[in-house]
Amino acid sequence: NNEIISIIGIIIGLTLIIELVFYGIIFPVLALSDLNKSSEISKASKVVYATLVVGLWTFGALIYSIFGTKQKNLKIMTYVFFLLLVIQALVFYYIYKNFSGQNITFPP
Repeated sequence: NNEIISIIGIIIGLTLIIELVFYGIIFPVLALSDLNKSSEISKASKVVYATLVVGLWTFGALIYSIFGTKQKNLKIMTYVFFLLLVIQALVFYYIYKNFSGQNITFPP
């Protein structure tokens, strides 16, 4: 039982690291690139969105990808991000509620 919890913890930890790298570095750069290429958005809106992305970085990129872009890939990345966060929060909650107080060590 502790082995399963340890493995789940490792998988969640690796997933979080990958998410942090992707959504902390790559995703905002993709949002700025998409914003720069977009011909559908006015220059004034581009300035506002660019300020949001640069100022709020990941959260600004999320705002742009939800409200500003028409690109499906960027929107899908946003929804996947939220879905992963919800799943991870539920798993953490489950582990905390069911296994708090137990001594779980790694390696098992």
